[in-house]
Amino acid sequence: MANCTKIKYPNRWVATHALQAIALKNAHCESKYPVAIHPCELCHAWHLTSQKQHGKKSRKWNVLVR
Repeated sequence: MANCTKIKYPNRWVATHALQAIALKNAHCESKYPVAIHPCELCHAWHLTSQKQHGKKSRKWNVLVR
């Protein structure tokens, strides 16, 4: 397993709930914060991302928040 420097979430469910908690906390904040999750091919965990997903990625994971 490769080393990944991002925060690792063991599965999609945990990553989704972490994302939702962050979104609620930062709902009125204009700073950049995570808006989606994605699986990592390097470490096989899930990560949060502040980049909005486009195209197939957004439909595949369907957890875009904001």
